[in-house]
Amino acid sequence: MKKYFKDTWVSYVTALTISYMFFIFEPIQLYSNNINDFWFDLNNIIFPTFLVFMITFIAIVIINNILYFFNKKFFNIFIIIIFVCFLCTYIQGNYLVGNLPVLDGTPIDWNSYKIDMIISCLLWIIIILSTIILCKKFKTQLYIKYSGYLVLAIMVMLSSSLITTLCTTDVLKQKQREVISTTTTKNINKYSNDDNFIILLIDAVDSRQFARAIKDNPKMSNNLNDFTYYPDTMSMHTFTRESLPLILSGVVYENQSQFVDYVIDSMKKSVLLNKLYNNDYEVNIYEPELYFYDKDALKIANVVNSSKDGNLQIDNKEYIKEEIRYDLFRYLPFFLKKYSKIEYLNFTDTKLKSDGETPFVAENMEFVHTLNNSMETGQKKNFKFIHLDGAHVPFTINKNLEIGVNYNYYDEVEGCLNITNKYLQYLKDNGVYDNSKIIIMADHGYAMDSKGEGTLEGRQNPIFLIKGKNETHKNIVESSKPISFVDLDNIYENLIDNKKGEDVVNFIDNNRTRRFLLYRYTIENHMYEYETKGKAWETNKMYATGKEFIRQ
Repeated sequence: MKKYFKDTWVSYVTALTISYMFFIFEPIQLYSNNINDFWFDLNNIIFPTFLVFMITFIAIVIINNILYFFNKKFFNIFIIIIFVCFLCTYIQGNYLVGNLPVLDGTPIDWNSYKIDMIISCLLWIIIILSTIILCKKFKTQLYIKYSGYLVLAIMVMLSSSLITTLCTTDVLKQKQREVISTTTTKNINKYSNDDNFIILLIDAVDSRQFARAIKDNPKMSNNLNDFTYYPDTMSMHTFTRESLPLILSGVVYENQSQFVDYVIDSMKKSVLLNKLYNNDYEVNIYEPELYFYDKDALKIANVVNSSKDGNLQIDNKEYIKEEIRYDLFRYLPFFLKKYSKIEYLNFTDTKLKSDGETPFVAENMEFVHTLNNSMETGQKKNFKFIHLDGAHVPFTINKNLEIGVNYNYYDEVEGCLNITNKYLQYLKDNGVYDNSKIIIMADHGYAMDSKGEGTLEGRQNPIFLIKGKNETHKNIVESSKPISFVDLDNIYENLIDNKKGEDVVNFIDNNRTRRFLLYRYTIENHMYEYETKGKAWETNKMYATGKEFIRQ
């Protein structure tokens, strides 16, 4: 037995460290550094991470033992192979990650990472050649022994890094989320015969491109004739996550607190939701990206509680699958990363389905398919907030709603116009269009550089259109009012009070200064304030005020 442990201790240490790095260290690091992007708590992933950690460890140990008792030469070769693979992936995933593509849904062109691929190849070649040389120069057993010491040192470094992360992030201070809501498709085809208030939010549709689509597609634009179009609309935030709570609550996020706490507080203060409840509306919010953590969210008709006995429920199988995809993305050499099949960090599908309801997804064509279902109508007033992927990357549809991979941003915008047209026709066909007050909007705009690639500057001008209850026009009305998202609460109130599309903005001063918060994806904790007296699309007239909002 003593000889057995002397011969195999390196294999056990290597198996333990590999399993630890992939399924303990990396999941906790990922969660700790991106708390606000996950709907679950750290304690919810302890079981699935420990489970896959143990499965991986035991599997490697079993293979080790089979080879050890079958042929010790093969056993030594296997130990050297897994050590080399571990060392290369450790270096790749912890020291060569500075140029990793951002996982925001943008299709990743792996061919543009040729230098990184060369570096990855050189890393593997150098370590493999060094291993061969050292094994030839020294005894194989001596190489294996010292490789074990190196693995132990890496284990200590990983653990130290993990402890530092836990102590320097907010994960240990995080409040337990006793309630987590899942927005479902419940009531998606249910409307009121008396009064409907609808906000159709089509993600990332820029006002200038939408105006072009209206002009280029007059037949698809006829259903917009009763709307007032506000091309000079300025949003507040660069990205969706921070924009959504503002749109629903009226409270601007300026890094004043943890994002989770901001969401809870802002939704409690929501002028819109409180007015809807006070006016006896049935509230439905079809929004998969905004997580509600407060019991008040259960007032929303299509929301179900994903908690059970005070514990959030997570689909362990889906979580493990998503975690493995991310691990492959981070640790594989660049020339193999494309096989991770990942373009965005998405753990939404790890929610366990609750009460037999289907979770709502923002996918454009999924929504179009719901329009084929029959409508259910009733007397109770109805509010719907519907968030669609819209013109967000990746671009997968054209104006005919044909699905493909070679479309551009404008193709997607035309597709969004077609979806809007189909939805409004659906309301008309079922006799609820006239009694509906409708806002069609985006959370932010979109801008491209000379190469056709998206840029941060220029995202401040989203679409914004309004139709009041029983409002009709011969043609779409275009207003020059300078709208800002800080006006939304007053606009909502006026619309609920049955004012027309042009009248709901009468309180706005034409000569005003508007602001916008610019920040980069994954660096949301550092916002830069800009102001302008120009048109919303005139990016060159925006100037930095010098104010910065930094969350430590």
